[in-house]
Order: sequence, then C-alpha cells, then structure tokens
Amino acid sequence: MSKQAETATVATPTQGIPFSKLVADPKNVRKTRRGDSVAALADNIEAEGLLQNLIVRKTKGGKFAVVGGERRRRALALLVKRNKMKPSDEVPCQVKEGKTTSASLSENVHRLAMHPADQFEAWRQMHDEGLSVDEIAKRHGANRKLVERRLRLGRLSPVILDALRADEINVEAATSFTLTDDHARQEAVFEALRKHHWGLQAHTIKQALTEGEVPGTNKLAVFVGTKAYEAAGGEVRRDLFGDTDYFKDRELLIRLASEALEAEADKVCNAGWAWVETALDQDWRAGEGLRRVYPESQPLSEEDQAEKERLEARLEELEADSDGHDDETYQEWDEIEAKLEAFECKRRVYTAEQ
Repeated sequence: MSKQAETATVATPTQGIPFSKLVADPKNVRKTRRGDSVAALADNIEAEGLLQNLIVRKTKGGKFAVVGGERRRRALALLVKRNKMKPSDEVPCQVKEGKTTSASLSENVHRLAMHPADQFEAWRQMHDEGLSVDEIAKRHGANRKLVERRLRLGRLSPVILDALRADEINVEAATSFTLTDDHARQEAVFEALRKHHWGLQAHTIKQALTEGEVPGTNKLAVFVGTKAYEAAGGEVRRDLFGDTDYFKDRELLIRLASEALEAEADKVCNAGWAWVETALDQDWRAGEGLRRVYPESQPLSEEDQAEKERLEARLEELEADSDGHDDETYQEWDEIEAKLEAFECKRRVYTAEQ
C-alpha cells in the first residue's frame, strides 16, 4: 500500500459563509432529483436548525458552489423567500480544495439509512417530548396518518422491536402486532408463533391477536353496523394498517343482529302475514313440510275492466303497425304493458284465512 493511500484526508474546518454567496454546483454528481420534498426539509430546518454542514468549493466572483447539500441549499433558499432568514445569514460549510467529484459522490452514496425500528422509536420519542402529531407531520413532510402509524409502531413492545432489528420479523409482521397495545399480549403471541415454521407472518399474527373476534367484513358485523354496535357499548379493534376492523364482543354482536332481525319480522307481520321466523344463518331444511299458498282471482271493477280493454285494444293497434316504431311508440308500449300487469296483480288476492 502506498504512503498516499495510507494517509487519511484531514477534514477542513467548518466556516460560516453568507447564504447569498452559495450557488448550485454544475459538477454535482446527482443529476436526477425525484420527490425530494424541499418544502418539508425547509420546515424541518426552520424547526430544528441546519443539522448537517454543507460541503462547498470556491468558484468565481467570491461565490461558493455547493458540492454536497444542494437540497439543503434549496431549502434554505425557500426560508429566505419566506422571510425566515436573511441572505446575509451565515451557513456552516466545509470548504474543499482541488477536485471535488469524490466528495460529491461520497455525499450522495455513502449514506446508511436508519433501521426502521430506530425510525419508529425516534418518532415516538418526539411525540413523548411534547410535539403533536400535526407538528411532527409538518416538520418531516409527512401526512397525519403516516405519523400515527409510525407512532403506533414506535410504541410496540421492545421485544418486538428487537426482533425487527434482528430480522426475525419484517415490517409487515411488525405492523400486525399493533392490533393491540398490550405488550404482554404482543410478547405472548410472538413467543408462541416463533416456535412454528412460517409462524411469524402478518396473517398468522393477526389471527392470533384477534382470536374469537368478528372481522368487520363478517355478515353479522355488516348487518349490525359499527355505529349501532359501539352505541350498545361494543368495542372495536381497529387496524391502522389494514382495511378490516374487528368486533371484540361476539355475543353482543349476535344479540344486536337477532334484535334487528326481530324488528324486521315485526314489519312483515304488520303487513298482514300470520307468522314470521328469523335465523342468523340459512336453514336449508326450513322449507320442509311447508306448502305454497296461491292467491285467488277476483273480477275487476267495471271501471278497471273498461280501462283494461281499452289498453289491450291500443296494444293490438301498435302491434299491427307495419311501418315500424319510433322511441315514443316503444315508450307507450312499455307503459301499457306495465298498466296491464298492475291490473293482473289487482285481480290476485289472498283471503283472510290464507
């Protein structure tokens, strides 16, 4: 190894440079910028300050080209535009001499993203320190739902977060544990499932945590509805990361469904039926021993009979027309057939005994 390779580069001392003297570097190796959220970064810098120095090189006219930190420079420019800082305010910078391509590449490549578990705990700590969900969302360019999700993950049992760090579970599996806030319950399910091959999967974790509960997609849950269930004192387990909620009290749900069916049965009875039976599930033998009752036919009144005959005559005229039909004719045809069907229904009646 050469002496040059063995010698480490000594970092240049940081110095304050007025923002007005900082310009974009055309030699910056990052050419493509996608979804860089400069506005969110500006909010973050306004709240937290500039946490990372810029790397610059001297250029013509007493200016300094930003080798590393162009996105931060653009965020600072936005703060100047917002009158949150002055163009003369100094920005901490590290000045590089000579060729700067390597420094620019290092700034963009040699970054190690935080582990998800560390991110989740950091968001939770911000909230514990007094920042509201909306304040966190603004500072970090996130929507409210994303913040709520990360806070929920940050409050998982340390056992679950350590398992995530150790790659025993993935992030999707970790989100399944958020179905409960009970750390003891989370840890019990984790210990039970880790002993089984493929046990620590998102769907198996959800099944274990919601055992005995009714999914919101179940027909009883849909029939009763969340509003009526909660009004009766029922508790819903909400999945912040999924589309399905869970009704915890199965017995209450069944009682409410039965009461709702009985109310519907009363409406049918009030319409004239002698009896009605209800069931939460289809009883395929319910029709055994039953027979169908057909209505009896009775004559129409003279007025109705005359109108019926007039309509039938008009229908014959339309059918006999050999010149074709336009839209108005077809509409009249449909109206006549509907009226004739109404007269047929009027002739069929059920007796009091039936």
